Amino acid sequence: MIRNLSEVSKVSSFLKDWNGKNSRTVPTSNSKVFEYFQSGEDSRVNVVLMKQLKKYGPETYELVLKAGVSVEYQSMEIEFILQDKDIIGKVFLKNGVQSGEVLIRNKKIKEVKKVTNFDANHVFWALIED
Repeated sequence: MIRNLSEVSKVSSFLKDWNGKNSRTVPTSNSKVFEYFQSGEDSRVNVVLMKQLKKYGPETYELVLKAGVSVEYQSMEIEFILQDKDIIGKVFLKNGVQSGEVLIRNKKIKEVKKVTNFDANHVFWALIED
């Protein structure tokens, strides 16, 4: 399960080439990625990075999802893993208790196990939006 930028950079030539700065090929920035490549300060993968990978580094996005990725959001840990063409999303509270599970297929979200924290839905929707 991938949790940190350092782990993403090991599987991603895109991340190394981009380094978090705006460019003609990647017209967006990410201060956490920039800090990582400038000072070595590692940080957790977040939803913003996942959206950027999906849009500008789709090969890396797929590699990360196949390996499984965990992002922090508010007081939750949300894990995503690609199985066939579906993305399984699981929500865990800080105490480790699972608080829901979804299946993301063809830009649609199906609740497999009731998601008890409404804010987790924002993460699922952010992941499927273009």
